[in-house]
Amino acid sequence: MDGFEAALDDLLDASKKVSEAADVVAGVRDSVKGMDLHAEPPRHFGDISGLLHRRPATAFGDSLGMSSVAYAYDQHRRRTADKLDELRQNTEATARALGRVAELYEESDTIAQSHLTRLHKSM
Repeated sequence: MDGFEAALDDLLDASKKVSEAADVVAGVRDSVKGMDLHAEPPRHFGDISGLLHRRPATAFGDSLGMSSVAYAYDQHRRRTADKLDELRQNTEATARALGRVAELYEESDTIAQSHLTRLHKSM
């Protein structure tokens, strides 16, 4: 088929590039996972467990709200890592699908060529 080789090569190239993109996403996800703070949820008003053991360091409490900021950051980082992992999985699936489409095109071309060969022989 005229032009078939170019389409097949394009599919194979796209599959390879999408697979490489999945590797990049996996690296970014691993970097984001490495930035965790292991922050605990902030204590809410009425939670006196910390007051029983120590006194606040400032008039505003013992952390000036930074534990809340750290926890919010950690939650956001965790959700970002989850979304990056989802993107990696989808990108890998897309690369596999493109590769499979290329295989099907190649099989189809082989079948078509064999039919043409048989047709020419029968003439």
